[in-house]
Amino acid sequence: MRTFASGRFQWKSGFYGGKFFPFHNGHRFCIETAAAECETVTVILFYHCEEEDELFPLVGDPNVQKMLLPAYRRRQVRAFCESFPDGRVRFAALDAKKAHQAGALSGKSSWDSETEHVLRLSGGFEAVYSSEPSYAPYFQRAYPFAVHRLVDVPRIHVPISGTRLREMAFLQARIWTAQPYAEETNHDQ
Repeated sequence: MRTFASGRFQWKSGFYGGKFFPFHNGHRFCIETAAAECETVTVILFYHCEEEDELFPLVGDPNVQKMLLPAYRRRQVRAFCESFPDGRVRFAALDAKKAHQAGALSGKSSWDSETEHVLRLSGGFEAVYSSEPSYAPYFQRAYPFAVHRLVDVPRIHVPISGTRLREMAFLQARIWTAQPYAEETNHDQ
């Protein structure tokens, strides 16, 4: 890690991405950590992922299902990014299904097909953020120029995961997402 002349940030730019399925306080904590350590951060929402099609029908509570819709997640993540001063935390979205289909034509895996889009949307970065040590091999291959910054791996600061939230009833899940309920009817955005 390095400190810039200002002494304020360890890195000039950072990247944090995810399905945010749903967007929860653990994601917020990771974004806040990146914003404290980087001059600028790009947060990318990956939507229309294959996992969404598999997991969505398994969620029993229709209100939790609404929290999983791409348009709802987009609004939540964008609003959180815009809450940071001076536009330091930028929001972008990537239709993963389209990226995966295009990548498959050239024999790329799902994640590898996202790499060029991440670089284009972010403009490059020096640190990539996650809470998952298992992502290290991909990050080392895709972003060899960036430090993989692990945040709250044991889930001590925010003891929640998307998997646990999808299993909860809406009122219980809402506590962990800290977001007001928003009626959502457009399933395609």
